[in-house]
Amino acid sequence: MSKTHILSRCLVFTLIFLCFFFAISYLVRPLDSEEMNFKSFYAEEKNSLDVIYIGGSVCIVGWVPYKAWSDQGIPSYAFGESSLYSCNVLPLVKEALKYQSPELLIFDLRPFEYTGAERKIEKSRFLALASSMPVTSLNRLKILQNGYKYSVDITKADTKLSFYIDLIRYHDQWKKLNHLSFKYAIPGLYSTKNKGFLFVSLYEALELNDNSSIIEEKPCPALAEENLNELISYLKEIGQDALFVVAPYQELTEQRKQYNYLERIITDNGFRYLNANDYYSEMGIDGKLDFYNNDHTNIFGAEKYTEFLAQYISDFYNLNDRRGDEKYIKWEEWYGNWTEQSGYTKNDIIGLIKEYNAKFTQAEPKQGSE
Repeated sequence: MSKTHILSRCLVFTLIFLCFFFAISYLVRPLDSEEMNFKSFYAEEKNSLDVIYIGGSVCIVGWVPYKAWSDQGIPSYAFGESSLYSCNVLPLVKEALKYQSPELLIFDLRPFEYTGAERKIEKSRFLALASSMPVTSLNRLKILQNGYKYSVDITKADTKLSFYIDLIRYHDQWKKLNHLSFKYAIPGLYSTKNKGFLFVSLYEALELNDNSSIIEEKPCPALAEENLNELISYLKEIGQDALFVVAPYQELTEQRKQYNYLERIITDNGFRYLNANDYYSEMGIDGKLDFYNNDHTNIFGAEKYTEFLAQYISDFYNLNDRRGDEKYIKWEEWYGNWTEQSGYTKNDIIGLIKEYNAKFTQAEPKQGSE
């Protein structure tokens, strides 16, 4: 047998081994609704999204792509995952731009406000994000590198191999496999068709704060400021337009001061900034209806916020209205499925509101007989 023949057989064996290795690595990864939505990004037709909204949980429960589509004809995606740290925003941008050429990137500023000593950086959030990305992605490796560098809960058991190789870390996940594990194992193989939005059937009544008169600034954590400046430099380098936003929530005074600090950095570099907490009346936001906790809107609040923000985008950015374009016919087809799912979620929340009102409404005292 010639050396060339032996080399060819070794090469074929190596390729087959890697295929099986990658396939099993995908299969053993943990899976939930967030991961399925994130992986569905890779199923989007290449260069078909005009807007990509990048951020943490605020992004995936606050931006409603089908609402922006129905109102303004904007094809978009909520590309993020819960508790996104500021050091992972730029790798996520680079990952998104490998597949799409959006006219506009929207950035949730919450990761830059809370990344730092005030909120401990935990390895689970790096691992969860990385486990939703292709094994071969260099951006995935950067996120894992950040996790190994910045996480406060690294232990002796967390070797670099266990951090980077899914099969080592998740080898005990076999007993949790189900049909969805196979269906959504490989990013982009199947799509939830939710465009990244996460349905949450929860409710909480809030008293909202008016911080619009606060002009003081408070520096954000040093790591967050460094990450923001790196992001801005990259956006300017590639000529990518971006909008930085703060979504509606129960914003605290100290948080507003940090947002004021971030706003100055952003606007000094020529990008737009919008704090939606200054526009409750314009959005019709109701603290007794539109939230599921103090940090997040529910579907009612999300639709109001998206309607407002989509109109803002239409007013200040020159985007095409894609409604009626044959290339986007599937958006029209899937919109019906979206309205059905959102209807179920709204009914669930209305039921919770009724329970809440019944619990806190004092019954009239019975009248005694004379």
